[in-house]
Amino acid sequence: MDLPERALELVDDSVELRLRLLADLVPTLLWSGRPQDGEARAPEALAAPPPPELEGTLRLWLVEALSVQARHADVIEEVRRAMGHPGLTTHVPAAAISKLADH
Repeated sequence: MDLPERALELVDDSVELRLRLLADLVPTLLWSGRPQDGEARAPEALAAPPPPELEGTLRLWLVEALSVQARHADVIEEVRRAMGHPGLTTHVPAAAISKLADH
C-alpha cells in the first residue's frame, strides 16, 4: 500500500484534510502508472464537494487520468462538466481543453 493511501486510512473524518490528501493521491496514482485508480479516487473527492480551487485541480487530474487511458469521449464529457461549473475559474476549463489537444 502506498503512503498517501495509508494516510487516507489514518486521517480522521475531517473533510478538508481528506480532500487535500485525495487531491495529492490522484496525481501520485497517475505518475505511478495507475490511472484507473486515480480515476476512481477523483470522483470520491469531487462528491464532497471540494472548494472551487481544489475542484479545478481534481477535475484536471480526472481529465488526465481519462486521457492516458485513451477514453476520449469521457474526456470530452469531463471537460464539458468543468466548463459548465460556475465555481471554477476560466483557466481550469482552458487547461482541460488543452489536454484534448495533447491527445
